[in-house]
Formats: sequence, structure tokens, C-alpha cells
Amino acid sequence: MRKNSVLIAITIAISAYAIPAFAADTVSTTTKLVATATSANETKTKGLSLGSATGAFTIDTAKGTLCYFLKSTDLQGIVIGSHIHSGVAGIDGGVVIPLKAFRFNAQGRTCQKVNAALLKDIIAKPSAYYFNVHTRKYAAGAVRGQLEMAK
Repeated sequence: MRKNSVLIAITIAISAYAIPAFAADTVSTTTKLVATATSANETKTKGLSLGSATGAFTIDTAKGTLCYFLKSTDLQGIVIGSHIHSGVAGIDGGVVIPLKAFRFNAQGRTCQKVNAALLKDIIAKPSAYYFNVHTRKYAAGAVRGQLEMAK
């Protein structure tokens, strides 16, 4: 009986570690994307603005959230907005997600709810979407970068 109790205890201990690790791998719903935005990628103000911006995005389809960290360097003028737009490289598109953490300052981090179907489409075709930053001086867009899967 003592031998059986020891075997049961070992089995429970192993299960306590193995099952959560296995479950975490199988139910992951997050996808990481990045974008590096420069003036050279903009269409209307191509090459005019100095500086750049980077975005690190985490999409959680189960929660319907987009979390992100945005940072700019040496942009000309006060940041007045940033967005994710639909549109492949070189083609302007409409705003699909206004980014709320990146107004009037050089960096920001936040999460927001986003339509799950849109998030799934961004994951399926990240290069069909871009991140850009607008400043007072370049209201049409100071810098732009296509979304891509994080490496």
C-alpha cells in the first residue's frame, strides 16, 4: 500500500507540471507583430519628415484585444495621432484601428478591444495593414511602416 501511495504522489506531481505546460502550448491565442515606420514609407509626405517610430503589437483573438507599445524618435512636430490602416505598401487605406496610447508624447503602451474578425484578418495578412504616426507638421502622416510577424 505504501508503494502505491508513493506512485500516486509521483504521478500527481508530474501531472501538476506537465498538464499546464501542455495546455498552455495548445491554447495560445496571441500573435506578435511589429512595424518600423519611416518617412520613406509614407505616400503623401514621402521623405519629408525626419525621425521614425516603432510598434510592437500583441493580438489576443480569444480576448479580442490588441496590446501595443509605440515609440517615436525625432519626429518633427507634436504627435496628434497614430493608427493602423488597411493598405499594402505604397497604397493608402482607411483607418481600421485608432491607437490611443500615442498622442502628444514620445511613447505609450496600452491594450484595447478590437473586432475579432478584424484581428484575425490582420494576423492572416499583416502586410495588408500599416501603422503610421501623424504630427501637426505632417498631419497626412509623418512616418509609416507595414505590419509584419515578429521574429
